[in-house]
Amino acid sequence: MSKAVFNKRLLKIGSSASIALMDKARVMKASGIDVISLAGGEPDFNTPKPVENAAIQAIRAGRTHYTTGRGIPSLRARIAEKLEVENHILCRNILVTPGCKYAISVALEALLNPGDEVMIPTPSWVSYDAMVRLAGGIPVSVPLSFNEEYRISEELLEAHVSPRTRIIIINTPNNPTGRVLSREEASVLSAFVLKHDLFVIADEVYEKIIFDNKEHISLGSYPELKGRVIVANGFSKFAAMTGWRVGYISGPEEVIDMAYRIYQHTMTCISEFSQIAALAALNHPEETERMRKSYLERREYWYLD
Repeated sequence: MSKAVFNKRLLKIGSSASIALMDKARVMKASGIDVISLAGGEPDFNTPKPVENAAIQAIRAGRTHYTTGRGIPSLRARIAEKLEVENHILCRNILVTPGCKYAISVALEALLNPGDEVMIPTPSWVSYDAMVRLAGGIPVSVPLSFNEEYRISEELLEAHVSPRTRIIIINTPNNPTGRVLSREEASVLSAFVLKHDLFVIADEVYEKIIFDNKEHISLGSYPELKGRVIVANGFSKFAAMTGWRVGYISGPEEVIDMAYRIYQHTMTCISEFSQIAALAALNHPEETERMRKSYLERREYWYLD
């Protein structure tokens, strides 16, 4: 047997630490060990009943075949409505994806050429670095300071940009710090992106889990950034649908079209009953609020001032 030659990009990345720890916790539980896993962003609620019921009814109705690759029209229309009303983003260019993780990945693949740099404010989610490398890019860490409450400043951004910079990834609310982007930071980012002719990938998957009257800010709502922001989001966190694997990206038409080219050759489509379940999740915001309030109560119980 000939010696295997692997993709050189794969050799530059390691395994996901969070998934490795989640797998380890599952093995421990299966062997009878009482363990609590805090490795992944996994709600401890089950998927809400209205969402489950919508999927069950869809399955019984035979909604189990190939469907529209970009996402079923009713779900994409509802996502567009949500973006307009809640995020102040007017956009009909939407691609439904198998989770927010794939949404970010396919956006990076659509935009990056070998050697392009991607700025990643850190601490950051464990997979951004690997995703950039897999897409042929070079991740550039922008270290934020705990002592400065992880604030993003113009000086810090300017210290890490280069002529090869193509994208900046903004995650708000942030995983793992919980930091919520402020209006002041959003203005700094807007000016910086325009100055250096960049794209923004805005990971907003935690937008509903927010406390203390904080305001969730979508950079895609800034008119001056029109055509530059790709919003990635999903149903895993706010609707406790981690195992359903439904997410989406929205953004400039040409970017979404290029992402869809990749998607057609890798995923084909998302199961229709899962998309119908996601539609039900958007139509039952009371379930989202019920879970958010429970998270808040727990935080208040453990919070040390």
